[in-house]
Amino acid sequence: MEFFDSNSHFAQEIRHIALATVAVATLVTMMGGCGLTYISKESLSKIKSIDVDTDITVPRSPVVDGPLTTTQFVLGALPPNIGGSFGGYMEANGVKLDQIVLRAFRRQLMEQGRFELRESGDATLKLEVGAYGFRMPALYFGDQRKTTLTVGATLMSEDSTVMWKQQGATILNPGLTTEFSIRALSKDSELVERAFEEASCVLAYLLLSKLHPMPVPPILSSGESSGESSGESREIVLRIPTCETPVSEPG
Repeated sequence: MEFFDSNSHFAQEIRHIALATVAVATLVTMMGGCGLTYISKESLSKIKSIDVDTDITVPRSPVVDGPLTTTQFVLGALPPNIGGSFGGYMEANGVKLDQIVLRAFRRQLMEQGRFELRESGDATLKLEVGAYGFRMPALYFGDQRKTTLTVGATLMSEDSTVMWKQQGATILNPGLTTEFSIRALSKDSELVERAFEEASCVLAYLLLSKLHPMPVPPILSSGESSGESSGESREIVLRIPTCETPVSEPG
């Protein structure tokens, strides 16, 4: 059974471009109102390697909007939260969110290349899942659900001093994750795992980019190239995450 549309290279390229375009705006939006601790350039320059703590706290149950009939919708009913049973279904099928998040952050650390991923590094990244699940998109009635994931990240020095902190970061832009049929998710635990892998990958990319801000490509006017500006060459490096895109209906 295939979970990825490996032949749709065009769709993946469009998705990558869209993610790069909204990354900076999303970072500003998703951090608003959350607890923040910023790291100085001097402290950041001393960090060459980072370890990711394997102990990741995850809420006991997800929040999952269950199926809603047309009659229920017309009567103004809200979709039932089936998070309790859905969490049991995930556990029974070995879908471990803490391991999914851990893998995503480790992978993004290596791909962004700013720090070496190493045990007993110069600093330790501690992660905490605040909420997760599958919710019905706003102003929408139907079978489709969006993956939700909230993660807090804290960078600790070797003496356990908090060097950097981002609390409750959430993917707010709906275009960054894929929609899934709640019925398909309820029948296919591998699709559930792929969905959380995608969301974890995007969130790890955004959070770690906040720790190490990336250059933003300039907006070019007509007839202008990015190679040179006012006689000076300008190199732009923008690393695009390689998050796989699962399909909503397995073929």
